[in-house]
Amino acid sequence: MVESVEGILLDVDYVSIDGRSVIRLFLKTKKGIEIFEDPQFRPYFYVTSSNVKEVRKRLMEAEFEEGSKIAAVSSVKKVNAENVLKLEFQNVGDLTNTRQGIEGIPGVDQKFEYDIPFAKRYLLDHELLPMGAVKLQVKGKNVKSAGAIASAEEKFNTAAFDLE
Repeated sequence: MVESVEGILLDVDYVSIDGRSVIRLFLKTKKGIEIFEDPQFRPYFYVTSSNVKEVRKRLMEAEFEEGSKIAAVSSVKKVNAENVLKLEFQNVGDLTNTRQGIEGIPGVDQKFEYDIPFAKRYLLDHELLPMGAVKLQVKGKNVKSAGAIASAEEKFNTAAFDLE
């Protein structure tokens, strides 16, 4: 059963579960601090090519450092570029190993957004802000959808000060 959860987004990170990178969201809710996971969100970046069909085939067949492979390749429309392919990966390690050798694939012109950290990518894609109010649709502890909401200030009972 899918239910709604509202709270303040304290942090976002990722963990490796069965070879996949899984986003974790830490929320302060009325119940306390709760952790939710979004196993559907995968690491990705974009490449451009003048021959999309041929390059898509080459990318899916290619193997990179440490046996890394691309999990999925799809065409996407971007405002600022044409012939864009979205490369999705099972984990952050595969993305990191692939981004260094991707331009060696014949037909790949440029790569984009390959250096955005995975947790930050999640925040950007879902338009979430740390310490901002969020509403999640969850099934158990798995996130089905996430979005920012307007909310009054949250009252915290603990504070920290870091002096370097």
